Amino acid sequence: MNYATGKPLSVTLSSNGYDILASGTFITAGKDSAEIYFEGLCFKLVFINSDRPMNMSVEGEPSGKMLTFRLENFSNPLGSGTSEPLEVGSKMGKKLYFSFYITAYDNESVKQVTYTFYSRG
Repeated sequence: MNYATGKPLSVTLSSNGYDILASGTFITAGKDSAEIYFEGLCFKLVFINSDRPMNMSVEGEPSGKMLTFRLENFSNPLGSGTSEPLEVGSKMGKKLYFSFYITAYDNESVKQVTYTFYSRG
């Protein structure tokens, strides 16, 4: 809020040629999954515990409205996530990107999720 004028301040964020559309952090209510809804799309994060190495796979729904990210062994206290924004579709003629970072004490604990949606082009 601009206290001199009483009007809200306008903030625009960008990074490395990407326009940042939305960003946030939350703590999951359990250890198994979480959903992020953005502009009518659902990004589901499913946390899988196994004795295999850390791995990420992505599955889309035929409707194109939901992506499921299967995150195997994302349980590092220092955090794990995408190394760069992932292209996940388009919105209003621009490419839409998504990135996230997961922090967790261990496989049995809740997760802290930090996410960002970007556009470009």
